[in-house]
Amino acid sequence: MKAETLALGKVFNSKIDDEDQYKKLIMDPDFTGRTIINIICYKGFGPLMSEEDPKAENLIMDMWMGEETTKCDGNISGYCNLMYILFQNS
Repeated sequence: MKAETLALGKVFNSKIDDEDQYKKLIMDPDFTGRTIINIICYKGFGPLMSEEDPKAENLIMDMWMGEETTKCDGNISGYCNLMYILFQNS
């Protein structure tokens, strides 16, 4: 069943060209509140977020570095999600 689901996910993923549509799909929650990216990570569907797929790589970089990283003027603390998490209670 897992192999069939992975194959279906790869076909579906290959049909999406627009990064905004991809991001919306990946971040969309199911009826239990889990996002697709959560299901991919915790249910062993990692191949659907391949490093060779620029959409997946860009989404992960946006999540890790912050969406406005490319517009940063040198002060990364305003844009980096990791910095925000580390210093939000400081």
